[in-house]
Amino acid sequence: MKFFFILISFLISYFIFSQNKGVSDPNYRDGEVYFKFKDNVEIKWKRNKHQSINQFSFLNTIKDKYGIIEVLTPFSFTEKEIPTLDRTFKIVFENFNETDELIQELLNNDRIEFAERVAVDYKFDVPNDENLSEQWSLNVIGAFDAWDIETGSDNIDIAIVDDAFDIWHEDFSGQIEDMWDIANDDGDVGPDVNEDTHGTRVAGVSGAKTDNGIGMASIGRNIDLILVKHTTDGEITHGYDGILWAAENGAEIINLSWGGASYSQARQNLINAVHENYNVIIVAAAGNDNTSEEQYPAAYNNVIAVAATKEDDTRPDENDWGSGDGSNFGFWVDIAAPGHGIFTTRLNDEYGNSNGTSFSSPMVAGLLGLMWSVDPTIDRGTVVNCLLNSADPINWRGGSGRINAHQALLCISNVSSAQANLEYSDQLIKDGQGSLIGNDNGLVEPGEEIELEVELHNSGTGDASNVVGTLSSTDPDITITDNFQSWGDINVGFYEWASDFDFKVSNTTPEKDVIFTLELTSNEGSWTENFTVQINSPSATSDQEGKIIRVFPNPTEDILFFKLREPVTFNEIVIYNVLGQVVLRQNQINANYVDVSNLTTGSYFIRIAFDNAEVITHKFIKQ
Repeated sequence: MKFFFILISFLISYFIFSQNKGVSDPNYRDGEVYFKFKDNVEIKWKRNKHQSINQFSFLNTIKDKYGIIEVLTPFSFTEKEIPTLDRTFKIVFENFNETDELIQELLNNDRIEFAERVAVDYKFDVPNDENLSEQWSLNVIGAFDAWDIETGSDNIDIAIVDDAFDIWHEDFSGQIEDMWDIANDDGDVGPDVNEDTHGTRVAGVSGAKTDNGIGMASIGRNIDLILVKHTTDGEITHGYDGILWAAENGAEIINLSWGGASYSQARQNLINAVHENYNVIIVAAAGNDNTSEEQYPAAYNNVIAVAATKEDDTRPDENDWGSGDGSNFGFWVDIAAPGHGIFTTRLNDEYGNSNGTSFSSPMVAGLLGLMWSVDPTIDRGTVVNCLLNSADPINWRGGSGRINAHQALLCISNVSSAQANLEYSDQLIKDGQGSLIGNDNGLVEPGEEIELEVELHNSGTGDASNVVGTLSSTDPDITITDNFQSWGDINVGFYEWASDFDFKVSNTTPEKDVIFTLELTSNEGSWTENFTVQINSPSATSDQEGKIIRVFPNPTEDILFFKLREPVTFNEIVIYNVLGQVVLRQNQINANYVDVSNLTTGSYFIRIAFDNAEVITHKFIKQ
């Protein structure tokens, strides 16, 4: 899906379509239905997987009709209280030929928000021969240049939620941080008799041991793996439980190389809950049906959907993978990565080539792990933006393009090294405002109570967030009565004003300049700025009367406003670029603004001449 967007139309079409389903559909699991209680309904349940049917009185009356066997809490693998998940249950029943009738009975209950079938998921790989042995994909995506910047950190864990894993493979030595069989509730993630090694192949792409003299290299290099087995006898039964378990157990990135064509509100709720309650990025394969139709979980909100590319960045289709097979595509896809002839790990210390978006997705997951290793404190939205915005363009609907590991690492490194720098820029004096003592002439005079606004400028290379400041002065004639203010966030190049600091001036203060100290802090650092405020004698004439005391917004896209102390006439307004060249000139202006929309992006100086011969200059930024 397009990351974080809502697919309402497909949800509506699903509910319309679901009412006309037959008794058995290969896209859904027979004898299983999700339902969710509305948020305002009080429910009582135990925090374990199996629930007593007796606690659901409305089910007691119909359990024989539908052959209800048990009620489960499908998403219970977390210690967090997540209301959306805590209110979702799964009914297991025998009379699956009456699934539509059961769903309708549930929907007729005014306590239930929705009821739906449980979708079936499939692995997204395509078998291929094992003749190729070169990892062409690492060259194409610029992995070697990326590794000059970062080789991955074992503090970053990538969870592979898949069918089974050969944990004794030589290229997994020292790479596995944790593992769990979520389907059978034990620690054995090895293959069962009827299961292949899809998970082993997928895990190798993200996190096989690299630079160890054997086998293969993975894009993630030194990141760690969390292996989560989600199958029973080869069938994907606990994929979404695996997502929740991985998030609960410390994964930063979760890879899902499987899915199906059916939307589920319950599963979208789970994805949303994981996104909101855990600092994780979920990546999923777009599927191999050679179609633009959405596949899930890739098309869910808050999931990065990954299509496959060949060595020349074209899309693999039926000519490459066989009849009916090819990388899915469409506007719901977020990005693409190599997925044709991908050399990776297999059972018993073997290696081979595999096709499918199943192997594109873990390449993206591994790259995300590499990126986050640069600086784990960077927020995930920035990591995702760097991933998407650094991709090389492709000429088909494969999202933002084919991943470029080198450019992605450069992007995230620039973010990591970016630093804010806050500087004092300007001040605004207000005396005699409201109940404060003063004559409202814009001057600081003995005996007055002053409101002081301070403008800051971020001249650094990084944004400053949650900026606050504490004002102080050692001058004995100054008493500060409100010393703390907030500027909020100040982005790179921006100017921002804070609300008023308050101080009093003693009655006997002589004319002088008072030094104030402003201690500034943000999430990114701290700064100390000193500035002066002029104390005037009672007989002084204000040089602020009739003049501009604020220019805003700064930066601006079109209109630059002036805050005036009283109506005035401007003799001339002149705007210069940084080379001193005049780019705009206006005469005899009575308005309190100037239109700068025709200026190109950059820094400028505005020079304003008043009718009293006073001249003021301000710097501003045109976006």
